[in-house]
Amino acid sequence: MQKIKIANIEVTEGDNDKGHWSKYLIIGDDKTRVSSFDKGAASLKVGDTIEAEVEVKGKFTNLKSFKVVGHATEGKAPAPSTNGKELPPEYWEAKQRIERQSIEAQTAVKAILQHAEPVGEEAKRIYLKALLWCEAKIDANMPTKALQEQLGRMPHVAGPEKTEKKAPPLKDVGELYARAGKFGISPRDVLSAAGVDNPEDIIDLDEAWVATAKRFKATIKAAQEAGK
Repeated sequence: MQKIKIANIEVTEGDNDKGHWSKYLIIGDDKTRVSSFDKGAASLKVGDTIEAEVEVKGKFTNLKSFKVVGHATEGKAPAPSTNGKELPPEYWEAKQRIERQSIEAQTAVKAILQHAEPVGEEAKRIYLKALLWCEAKIDANMPTKALQEQLGRMPHVAGPEKTEKKAPPLKDVGELYARAGKFGISPRDVLSAAGVDNPEDIIDLDEAWVATAKRFKATIKAAQEAGK
């Protein structure tokens, strides 16, 4: 067995086909470095002293088992207690898990807000999927009011995406002129916008209308506002 007084703990997390994992790199005050994937290591704190059984594999030293023989108390606030007794390691493990979940959820929300591009159904699907992941990470200790305020700035997930109503395809030049006439646009203006001198030269009626609507955008807007 080897005695180690913990000077620092570095946590690395990730996911694989077996699920979520956490790796704890425990650094002693004598520069000893041991690694562990044991969930029990989450209860360890800087300043604790442990008796450790280690296993050396190549350049890595793994923590096989450990026992806490001294708790961090000097220079630190006293640990929460119940009836004068220090809370068990399970308390600290649960506390760290809750804090980690809260950080993960808040980080995910910030990332969504930072990279939000409300364009198309695919973007909405990705945002909603990410939000569902966040929801799974949120627990009662997280400041949900602040989270809701953040999500309130995301109009692309607040409701169904609005789609612009398209006009039906034009059948002939007469329909083109009639549509333009509703907004006070003359046939001459339509031909000019389409870049032709005669209606027979118009190859695509719908493209001609798009060009007309683009050139006379202000005229159309004014007519719509006037209720024409």
